[in-house]
Amino acid sequence: MDNYDAIIVGAGIAGPPLAAALSKQNRRVLLIERDWSEPDRIVGELLQPGGLNALKELEMSSALENIDSIPVEGYCVIYNKEPVHIPYPFSDLSSKRHQGRSFHHGRFIQGLRELAKQEKSITTVEATVKSLMIDNDVVKGVSTSDGKSYKAPITFIADGCFSNLRKFALKEALPPKTCSWFVGLILHDCELPKKYHGNVILGDNHACVLLYQIGNNDVRILMDVRGDRPSIPKLPDHIKKDILPHLPESVQQPLLNALSDPEQRLRIMPNSYMRPTSRNANTRKGVLLIGDAHNQRHPLTGGGMTCALTDVNTLTKELDGVDLHNWDAVKLCLHNWDWTRRSTAGTVNTLSMALYDLFSGDDDDLKVLRQGCFRYFLQGGDCIDGPVALLSAVRPEPLVLFYHFFAVAFKSISLLYAQSSSNVVFTTFKAIHVLKTACIVLLPTMVMELVPYPQHVLKFLLLVSLFILGLAIHIQSL
Repeated sequence: MDNYDAIIVGAGIAGPPLAAALSKQNRRVLLIERDWSEPDRIVGELLQPGGLNALKELEMSSALENIDSIPVEGYCVIYNKEPVHIPYPFSDLSSKRHQGRSFHHGRFIQGLRELAKQEKSITTVEATVKSLMIDNDVVKGVSTSDGKSYKAPITFIADGCFSNLRKFALKEALPPKTCSWFVGLILHDCELPKKYHGNVILGDNHACVLLYQIGNNDVRILMDVRGDRPSIPKLPDHIKKDILPHLPESVQQPLLNALSDPEQRLRIMPNSYMRPTSRNANTRKGVLLIGDAHNQRHPLTGGGMTCALTDVNTLTKELDGVDLHNWDAVKLCLHNWDWTRRSTAGTVNTLSMALYDLFSGDDDDLKVLRQGCFRYFLQGGDCIDGPVALLSAVRPEPLVLFYHFFAVAFKSISLLYAQSSSNVVFTTFKAIHVLKTACIVLLPTMVMELVPYPQHVLKFLLLVSLFILGLAIHIQSL
């Protein structure tokens, strides 16, 4: 049996940077991956500026070189065929705006893996981890399907959203909740409504569509489909009938070309949510989940890689200089990390789920909020800079998210009064219902993401109530 200072299972987004960072702390690291060939996925292709900053701090930004990656300068949101430009905010360190990157997922993964392999104290193995080695509720290492065992004081599980090991790491593992499905294709010779931007196509009569460039002549289209897993044979007709007419003209023919291209196939990916697991009695000693194995969010805002890389960056800083054989010291670091990570991950996750509910729901209240959100963006200034700073994870502040979300809610209510021809009593009743829906959309996820321990929930909800009251008084006085 081979012994290491740390074992990492999975060489996707989180695994290689984690291995490299631990190696630079003079630790012997084993990185196990079941398949080292280039992966092929339809998500994990847009890295937000906050994730790019974390990648630079981890000294792995060169993984973006020579892979035909594309700069991303912000978003273009098109609601009922009316566009609004949402650029990334300016950097505090320069006069330039923040920038993200988009790329073919597999090429980026291979770049991360090559950088990790260059570290001398990292051993890489191609094998499928069959199970964790557990002794008296303590994880001692891993066993692979080829009959080998590897031992380390701590094992990091980074095997992605379809993790097979989560059930071993947790005493009680709750499965991810599937919100919808993304259907993906690559478009060629496609002119985006806004080049070098993530383009979000929204409407009251169709599900959301994402468009972004992942190569010089490659544009990714992701089409949201709600309900049960869609039937692939029925998808082309659904796309032509229910999605194509709502797309910009410059996108329609490339989409038809892709649907008829024999070298392409429609790809389906579940859009799931799974809250993070706090360091409590449910988690075994000697193991830590990280990346999508630990926490998932809807990919609408492209926050998955940013959360994973930020988690790796903050975690390795916490563990620097700590004896990994001393679980009490490691446990304290993990507790601190669990709190530290929630500012970024909690904000990004809550925003992704809230925006998805807002942009995809058929409920009348959600339509009111959706219209208010778009009109809020059209005001420009901080009404754009604040939300996009949250989405891009360059300023992930939960209270700022709370402020802007309920500012959108009150903007929606003001529009409701302005457009209403009914009596004031009925409109007021409707306004209260819209505010209630806004609370239902935001608060449950916000509590789950930002309040890891149940005893803090009541305090959090009291603060929330006072904040809403203060915000309503403030907006009414404007």
